[in-house]
Amino acid sequence: MPSSAPPLSTMDDVKVYPDKSVEPQISKLSLCDVYAPKIWVTQCHFWPCEERQPFERTYEILKQGLARVLSEIPELAGRITRGSDDPRDIYIEVNPNASIDFSHEDLSIVEDIPSYLALRSGGFPVQDIKLRILPDITLLPVTVGSPIFTAKLNKLKGGLCMTFGLNHLFADMSSVSEVERLWSLHTADVSSGRQSTYRPAINDVSFRERLSVAPPGAAPFNDPHWMVSPTQQSQLNLPAAADSISGQVDATKWCMWRFSPENLTTLKKDASSSDATKWISTIDALIGLLWSRISFVKQKSQEGFETSEMLFPINARKRLHPPLHSNFLGNVVDLISAECPLADLEAGNAGLVAGAQCVRRAVTEWEQSKFEAWLGTAASLPNDQAICPHPLMLLASQNMTFNDYSKSQSNSLDWGIELGYIESTRYTTPAASMAGCATTVVVYPKLRDGGLEVVMTCSDAAQQALLDDPVLQRYAQFRCCFG
Repeated sequence: MPSSAPPLSTMDDVKVYPDKSVEPQISKLSLCDVYAPKIWVTQCHFWPCEERQPFERTYEILKQGLARVLSEIPELAGRITRGSDDPRDIYIEVNPNASIDFSHEDLSIVEDIPSYLALRSGGFPVQDIKLRILPDITLLPVTVGSPIFTAKLNKLKGGLCMTFGLNHLFADMSSVSEVERLWSLHTADVSSGRQSTYRPAINDVSFRERLSVAPPGAAPFNDPHWMVSPTQQSQLNLPAAADSISGQVDATKWCMWRFSPENLTTLKKDASSSDATKWISTIDALIGLLWSRISFVKQKSQEGFETSEMLFPINARKRLHPPLHSNFLGNVVDLISAECPLADLEAGNAGLVAGAQCVRRAVTEWEQSKFEAWLGTAASLPNDQAICPHPLMLLASQNMTFNDYSKSQSNSLDWGIELGYIESTRYTTPAASMAGCATTVVVYPKLRDGGLEVVMTCSDAAQQALLDDPVLQRYAQFRCCFG
């Protein structure tokens, strides 16, 4: 079908337009969307590449694939706008000539940028180069007028690094995975001379409306891990303009471990209870291991603390009744908490089982009625108030938070005959932003061989203690550390 968009035959124009005309539209965001952090969700993809593959050709096929994605998801070319003084009244506006920026840069000629092989040997740390590889706008907070999507392709010595950012107001990690899936499929089609449509027919508007009000009869929301705060001091606040991000660099860093498929199987077996009715998942076992080992290292019970709490998001799409479509684009996460006695977590090998069971119990005890109660409170508060997680839980160093991205398809997507599969996925949140807080764990997308990479915020002392920990070393191989 002929394209109505401007031609995509040059690298001089970094604008990407939908490859088919789209109608102007305004989409109101849900309560779950407007309460999302005002940040960018950014990813880095690394590809090895042959020097004979022209950089211009790679950029071209990715750009044309992205143009097709915009035709299926026009909101990606939109911008954030406010409807009224109500902080919950936020929209995505798509104009007739809407486009996104997909920039590019040849870093292979920049002396202080490591080669692809050097990055690979170091475990693909990105913090030292992120200011060069990321689109500039993703280094700023989300504000009124911010775009929804942006990307950049970087040429390295011996490889490629593509970075892209999705506005968190529009997308949780499941939504990021869906956009990524569509981009890979369309790019593969461009390489092969095909064209198709891949996004299922989904009424995103009705789902957002459902996530904006509580059903009749919803109970009051009562959770000690949440508190009502002034809107201006909460994550509900959407700034009118971006302030520069500043702060002192702290010694906190990310430490990465790799778990092979075989070791994950062993870990799950070792973390399972002798009671056959107390089933756990592999992720339960993995988080239970890290929760118990960092607790063992810190020995916070010696300082008088009795319990450790964990806060983590879960994808609620399929947990709701009726369920939401798994490919729905938006924020549909609920925060749940787990609690475990430090005496159990610090108890050697037994801590693994205790931690895994606490995680599984928290997941199975999730209730839709509580989620709906939160919606009711979030919808009914006056404009100057917001309901947010209690900061004391996130600041207590004996506690932990984690995000599980293992179900993301990043490492298993085929980008076509000219690009193939990426070799590595990385995220760019600086560890220093979590200095002095609860330990943070992020489970990266599953590797193609079935293994997992996991990062955890650590001090120098904690890193060394974990490197010397025979329990952790039984299951994991240390990969690298970065800021």
